[in-house]
Amino acid sequence: MSIKGLACGIVAVVFLLALSGCKKKESVPTQSVQAVGPSAAEVAKIRDRLTRGMRPADVSNLSKTQVGKRCVVAARSSPIPPPPPPLGMVHIMGPTTLYVAELNDVSPEALKIRAAYPTSGNYKHIEIARVDIESIHLSD
Repeated sequence: MSIKGLACGIVAVVFLLALSGCKKKESVPTQSVQAVGPSAAEVAKIRDRLTRGMRPADVSNLSKTQVGKRCVVAARSSPIPPPPPPLGMVHIMGPTTLYVAELNDVSPEALKIRAAYPTSGNYKHIEIARVDIESIHLSD
């Protein structure tokens, strides 16, 4: 009798669980998710803090003579290819990303920047399209 009672109890629990999990979900209209981040004033404040002692430069006037200079680039956010960048190189703030690095290469379509990993001696290279760049500041 106890085995039959245990079996009936298990069947009853499974039946109740099946009934409670099989309800039709209400259809809720989906809303588009917007990138949340700091305001433009907060981004400008952080950029100004990072660019202290640097001078603004015009993206169209950059040349190979500036290669090797420390820079801060404000650009439209885009995915960063692996491996992950070293700490402090990339500051993603919603639709804007700030890159703190060294100017590595200048081409008509893009800028290439690099930052060293602290322990390995290797560099992380990131290419930023000129059309995505909002501002750039260079050290002297």
